Amino acid sequence: MNTFYYYLLLLSILLVSSCGFDKAPSDPNVIFILVDDLGSPQIGAYGSEFYNTPNIDQLAKNGMRFNRAYASAPLGIPNTGS
Repeated sequence: MNTFYYYLLLLSILLVSSCGFDKAPSDPNVIFILVDDLGSPQIGAYGSEFYNTPNIDQLAKNGMRFNRAYASAPLGIPNTGS
């Protein structure tokens, strides 16, 4: 009789855990755009009136913009001297 209650308890735990009550929230979507020789003044979201960038402007409007970045060298890669 004790094994019956054991299996009943095990079955109830499995059923409750499969219901999805404790699911973690989904991760946010991230789009990272890396472009060579494109300055932020050339994008409409950052004030350009000359270049037409409607898709990037819409992403910037609905998402998060990062206005500052740091490069450790004036070139794309540091000059090693060789």
